[in-house]
Amino acid sequence: MLDLLGAFEDMPEWDEVADLLFNAGLTLNPSELHGVLVGLMGAGFSPDDQHHLEQTLSSVEKASGVQLQGELVDMVSRLNLATLSAIVDTDYAFHICV
Repeated sequence: MLDLLGAFEDMPEWDEVADLLFNAGLTLNPSELHGVLVGLMGAGFSPDDQHHLEQTLSSVEKASGVQLQGELVDMVSRLNLATLSAIVDTDYAFHICV
C-alpha cells in the first residue's frame, strides 16, 4: 500500500489496464476487474498480505473466468494496492467520470 517513502500506490490508468488485458487475449473490462477487487476487499481480503494476495488472484480468476499470469499478476497486484490506498487515504474524494 505504501512505498518506502510513505507514498500511496498510484492507480493505473484505465487504458493501461485495458491494453494489458486485451494483449493477453482477455475480454475482461478494467472496471469489472476493479469491481471484483473491491468486492474481495469488502469480504475481508487484504491486498498488503501475501497470503491474501494469492487468494485474491485465485478468486479473481474464478470470479472473472480468466487466467492471470506474467504482467497481469503484477498489474492486478498494483491495482489492488492502489484501490486500498485510495480507500484509506484521508483526502479520498469521489470524482465522477462522465
